[in-house]
Amino acid sequence: MVNFTLNITVLFDLFTRTLKLTDDVLLNLSNNLQSLTSLRSLTLNFAYSRQITDEGVIHLSSILKSLTSLRSVTFKFAACMITDHGVLQMSNSLQQLTSINNLSLKFEECLGITDNGVINLSENLKVFPSLRNLSLNFKWCIQLTNQGVINLTNNLKLLPSVHNLSLNLTKCIKVKPKTMDYIKQNLSFLNFHVEY
Repeated sequence: MVNFTLNITVLFDLFTRTLKLTDDVLLNLSNNLQSLTSLRSLTLNFAYSRQITDEGVIHLSSILKSLTSLRSVTFKFAACMITDHGVLQMSNSLQQLTSINNLSLKFEECLGITDNGVINLSENLKVFPSLRNLSLNFKWCIQLTNQGVINLTNNLKLLPSVHNLSLNLTKCIKVKPKTMDYIKQNLSFLNFHVEY
């Protein structure tokens, strides 16, 4: 008997600006991924696909619960038209994947994400008992405030299995230096990197 780990990386890298990726593309992709129940690693890069909205994220989120073998997930939604609602749907679906040990979510330049989206996401992260590596990118999410980042920090403290944390808050103009100090003080037990 041959054992193997199925790893599939789906990338829409440099071509995303010319491919006109839309919510319908996510629907078709989701339908095709649904049958890959042995999938261990998934990377989806929709960066700068400005026609991707919460609707597309909901399509993608709807199939995540069937991909229970996933151990590593990377979603890149930089500059997509995603709001708190899309983040909530994504994080609710990710809750079904309790075996994830590497999670990277990049919402860079998603201007519709506020404190509510970040708080909901961080609350849902508490269900990952095997999560070791976490990367969150909210660069240029200009609606984030001190309160959202403090709540995020408080929830991250409750993730005992996380050893490595990368948090990007660069150009989050409403997040003040005192909040960055709060992060450093409260997450000092982690191997972490914070950009501000």
